[in-house]
Amino acid sequence: MIKITCKNCNFEFEGKFCPNCSQNQFANYRLNFKGVIIEYFDSIFNFDKGLLYTFWNLLKQPHFVAQSFIDGKRKQFTSPVKYFVISTIIQALFAYLILSNSANFPAIEFSFLSEETNQSIKYWNQIMTFDYPIVLGITSTFVWTVLIYILFKKSNYNFTEILVSSLYFYGTIFILINLITIVYKPLTNSFLPMELVSFIGFTYMTFAYFNFFKRVHIFWRITKIISVFIGLFIFRLLIFPLIIGSLFLIN
Repeated sequence: MIKITCKNCNFEFEGKFCPNCSQNQFANYRLNFKGVIIEYFDSIFNFDKGLLYTFWNLLKQPHFVAQSFIDGKRKQFTSPVKYFVISTIIQALFAYLILSNSANFPAIEFSFLSEETNQSIKYWNQIMTFDYPIVLGITSTFVWTVLIYILFKKSNYNFTEILVSSLYFYGTIFILINLITIVYKPLTNSFLPMELVSFIGFTYMTFAYFNFFKRVHIFWRITKIISVFIGLFIFRLLIFPLIIGSLFLIN
């Protein structure tokens, strides 16, 4: 096999990737469209260190993936920012190609609010989901991170470390719900009910953070995770659309 000198770190190696800095061998040749496309898809679908590998491990042991990045082992998995951006793009494409064709947008009505207010909440939830999914994803993740940081402040994780876990875990929920919907819709001819979406999100987050905060007493772990999820639920489905609705009135 021909030896290649990596242009990134000057390390001499054989094979597809430089063992010193992990740069793809395509980077050593003149830039061309084929090389860019191959490297892009390899970074996503490479089962050694790509998106699929990271997603699979986040399903099996989410706390380990997040903790590995926090501990400085950052070459094994896709970075949390990149993972979250890709998962958000998947969510946006899914909303545009599949959900936007449905008139039956899943929503929860609050009995203590008027019918007009419930319609306004449903309208703005639909607008944010279809037209501004990335803004919605970033906002929800930030609120989740703040709530986790406040309630688990004594866990010795700083805000950035909590944010890393949120990007990984929230991104995984995006992908997981979309995959389940792709199977669920043909079988039932309907979309996932909001209650089921909430249950999936709650179950995964509980599983992920239960082990991530293993130093916290089990009772307080469960209690605080439930509190965070309720807080996010209220913000995402009630407070946020009400704020948006008050700023941008429906004509």
